Amino acid sequence: AMEEMREIVATLRTDTPSLSLQSVVRSLAAQMADTGELQVEVQAPEAPLPLSVHRQYHLARVIQEALTNCLRHSGADRALVRIEVQESP
Repeated sequence: AMEEMREIVATLRTDTPSLSLQSVVRSLAAQMADTGELQVEVQAPEAPLPLSVHRQYHLARVIQEALTNCLRHSGADRALVRIEVQESP
């Protein structure tokens, strides 16, 4: 599972203008589910996020690290990742 996540990160490191945080997180969740170690539910808007590719990349890394920590340290067999867009005041 860790090797597959490393491959996703390598893909993220390329300058891809079509990078979608939602699709990357869903891919991470699918890979974790395939291993049977952690079931990850992803709740995210279908619309493109109002973030640069650079920021989406970094958020993907944060989510990846959080899921990895959940897998290694929590003992949980399920996790939820919710991506929401909120307007600034």
